[in-house]
Amino acid sequence: MTTAGATMRTMGEDIAELLCLLGLRPVWLGTSERVIGLEVVPLEELGRARIDVTLRVSGMFRDAFPNLIERIEDAVNMVAVLEEPLEQNYVRKHILEECEELMQEGEARETAFERASLRMFGCPANTYGAGVKELVQSKKWETVEDLGEVYTTWGCHAYGRKIHGETCRADYIRRMARADLTVTNASTIEFDVLSSEDFYNYIGGMIAAIETHSGSQKRAYVADSADCGHTHISSLHEEVSRIMRARVNNPKWIEGMKQHGYKGAQEISRTVSTLFGLDATTRVADNWMYESIAKRYLLDETNAQWLQENNLFALQNITEILLEASLRGMWDAPDKMLDQLRELFVSIDGGIEELD
Repeated sequence: MTTAGATMRTMGEDIAELLCLLGLRPVWLGTSERVIGLEVVPLEELGRARIDVTLRVSGMFRDAFPNLIERIEDAVNMVAVLEEPLEQNYVRKHILEECEELMQEGEARETAFERASLRMFGCPANTYGAGVKELVQSKKWETVEDLGEVYTTWGCHAYGRKIHGETCRADYIRRMARADLTVTNASTIEFDVLSSEDFYNYIGGMIAAIETHSGSQKRAYVADSADCGHTHISSLHEEVSRIMRARVNNPKWIEGMKQHGYKGAQEISRTVSTLFGLDATTRVADNWMYESIAKRYLLDETNAQWLQENNLFALQNITEILLEASLRGMWDAPDKMLDQLRELFVSIDGGIEELD
């Protein structure tokens, strides 16, 4: 997943990562910061195979960086025509295989090659989003495949020099079916993967789409480059576990949120919503995560009272999410705790009716 904000903040870190995986390097104009082309890193120097990469870009990235869309297309095409062993060039290997499949279906060679080379997808032209957040919040879904299909429908629109938002569902499904892993970059300490619904909307949605079309859940990683001198990669589960311990269950963070009254309670509620959405799309949350939220925010008399006084709707949302997680089998909750949450939800509902 590549966004305009991250690209601006990091001066193109995601794009640099893609070029590195492909085995290319930028060509600079003298000593300036302007890129005027790309050059191939020889396999002997690269020391590994060239990795096939598919990007899902945000609507803002599409609008802000048409030049990068063209640059990425050039990069894929450069690697696709290199006369190298296929086991050392997965981009060329996959394009040739898919091109052959398409020609057997009656596609002309040139068109087949163009379709097989598509590596940049996003939402339809002049639109934004991924559809997953809206479906999760509507509660009108049953399985991870429902979420994966919605993500596919919203994100299967290809971009390049000759194509701008054309629906290429079959081509996108083939990319998702071939994927072995997903990577998202965390380039700032100002927010994390539980800070906004956008994370499960895009990242979780892609993981769900890959599982839907490949038939199994694949590996998911978070690359932390907030400190360029100490970068590291964690699995998505490791990262969510870290955030739950370091932030969500951290008394200092909770006290900090209390200083912001209604808005602080809203922030806590959003974090719980994001955990639920990420779990719905990736099954990343353990029982202890939901249980710790229940104990920390709902069954702790002091914190529950603060939520009730400052933002009754946040208290209602957190309670409702935990009950839904239990109902959907995402959380194997203790019976006694569930009874307590049901009683709390009924009392909250009565309190909201009194507000009306």
